[in-house]
Amino acid sequence: FAEILGHLGLKAHQAAMIGNDPANDLAPARRLGLPTFHLHPQPEADYPGGDLEQAAAWVKAQAAQPADPMEPTPARLLAHLRGHLAACLGMLQDLPAERWNQPPEPGSWSPTEILCHLRDVEREVNLHRLRAFLSHQRPFFSAVDSDAWAKPRGYACQSGPIALQDFCQARKETLHLLENELSQAWEHPAQHAILGPTNLRELISIAVDHELLHLQQLRAAIEALR
Repeated sequence: FAEILGHLGLKAHQAAMIGNDPANDLAPARRLGLPTFHLHPQPEADYPGGDLEQAAAWVKAQAAQPADPMEPTPARLLAHLRGHLAACLGMLQDLPAERWNQPPEPGSWSPTEILCHLRDVEREVNLHRLRAFLSHQRPFFSAVDSDAWAKPRGYACQSGPIALQDFCQARKETLHLLENELSQAWEHPAQHAILGPTNLRELISIAVDHELLHLQQLRAAIEALR
């Protein structure tokens, strides 16, 4: 579900899951924060449910009064970090080689430039901060204008597939740290130049939201190029 949301460029509360299998459809979707509907003549008591006509009415009600976002728990954040990587790989799987470095329109980023940005943010912002939590009681983080890196670092002339490979490797390291050395540190305090007092969980939540914006950008670029 996190991978699908990454493809769509949506947060969990902005989508909905209609399924007939509570164990494989509804429970994991609800854990991620999606509103859920049990498509069954005798729906389980824990879920709204019914037939397709009732499902359509439920969707309209959800659209009229969207659900509030659920708390970004460690389990949800880890799911999105994995799902976003999977979505990125899926979107780029069949992209022709000549399209990687082609911007969809003048002044916009090509798929390669977006990947270079994701790679460097993962390496130099996200991983840098995770390592700081390992060595400091209350680390301080300055604000980073990572969008400004594109031109001086020559993203437009780099290799997209190599950038993707490097991003995958950096994301694996991020997941390893969060699931092992930092597994009990999600509420570890920090200080941010703009946010003020914060913690590891909030910083990872912001990183996930930032990444989702660039997945939307990547999807739009690929669709335009095709």
